[in-house]
Amino acid sequence: MGLLNLFRRGEPEAAASVPVRAMAGEAATFTSFDDPDFMEFVRGGAGAVTEAGAVISVKSAMKNTTVLRCVSLISRSIGMLPFHIRDRETKEKATDHPLFALIYRKPNAWQNALQFRVMMQQNALTHGDAFALIVLVCPERVVRIRS
Repeated sequence: MGLLNLFRRGEPEAAASVPVRAMAGEAATFTSFDDPDFMEFVRGGAGAVTEAGAVISVKSAMKNTTVLRCVSLISRSIGMLPFHIRDRETKEKATDHPLFALIYRKPNAWQNALQFRVMMQQNALTHGDAFALIVLVCPERVVRIRS
């Protein structure tokens, strides 16, 4: 042991020896991030129980202004990105495709394309997934959207 070894830091403790602990007390002690119990805890539908015993759900988390702002910033940023249907052979915009007007301009009667994409991204961030219901209408009653 040399003189300079006095100024060196000691060896850090092994990370594997310390279990990963969540804020839920002894009921949520995990050995690693690959632990199936950890994944079940993260995906808990009713909410996560904190150390104090409070249940945090999506609804209560969105009441926090920081969480709300983060979700809105991410969803609006992704919603502004261009989203086009492309032809497989030519790689050009497929403007003649039946879904082009729905996705690019007006997906439904009360939202434009940006609002729809923002809403879908918000659902994906807060609930883990987003679904859109496709409702087929009679061809006689289809209203053509003009730009």
